[in-house]
Amino acid sequence: MSKTVKSLLLLIFCTHSLASETTIKLATLSPHLTELVYSAGAGDHLVGVSAFSNYPEQAQQLPVIGDAFSINQEILLQLKPDYVFYWKGNIAKQMVQQIENLGLVTIPITTASIEDIPQAIDQIAKLAGTNPNEDSKQFLARINDLKEAHNTKAVRTALIQISDRPIYTVNGSHWMSEAINICGHQNVFADLATQSASVGIESIIAKNPDTLVRFSPLKPDETLAQMQQITAIKKQQIIVVNPDHFSRPTLRLLKAITAICKDTKKPVQSTEQAL
Repeated sequence: MSKTVKSLLLLIFCTHSLASETTIKLATLSPHLTELVYSAGAGDHLVGVSAFSNYPEQAQQLPVIGDAFSINQEILLQLKPDYVFYWKGNIAKQMVQQIENLGLVTIPITTASIEDIPQAIDQIAKLAGTNPNEDSKQFLARINDLKEAHNTKAVRTALIQISDRPIYTVNGSHWMSEAINICGHQNVFADLATQSASVGIESIIAKNPDTLVRFSPLKPDETLAQMQQITAIKKQQIIVVNPDHFSRPTLRLLKAITAICKDTKKPVQSTEQAL
């Protein structure tokens, strides 16, 4: 073996060893960010995750560094991640400052809309030096396919119910509202001043949604169950979605949207009839 070949092999070995020693270490401060890291092909780079990071299953074995309200500084210092991902606009500035005061780098990840999801995955992949999975590349195309399949002039209004007491919902800028729009529904509280808020039963009766989208079947003792004057309750047009799929801006949102489109009932009236 020539000296040149030996030198080349040594260089390759050293480069590989250096790359192994400098693997980017990641941590997350939201369950959906944990999921996005895996979608970015960077699950092996995770050293710490947010509380309630339950998907994929292997994420449950990682140390919990905190959540959107508090962090465990001791664990963070032990893990020394290169980047700590946080949900932009959904975590207090003081929390971010605490992490940065430890000498750690924080990275804001935006997931405010459906289009943000694959973009966030690409951002994470670039930082980690990995490749996003195939589902990420096909995500928006499959969303568009559903939208085209359910493109209709029908008027179908819906209430997105996040909780019962109080009844919480979201406005039109939320990705859950975007999701039901894809299936031909209009959010009855799209014009709320804030992205999420509690709404009174009187206002729900006034809005009279055709459909109710929620995380579990409606129980007889729940507030809305007694309101037979609401079309969605009277006609039992209730769509139940998996909360982890629907309330987290990840690739699994596609599963929720698919379920909503599949369970969508026939419209009460068309736009032409309404006019």
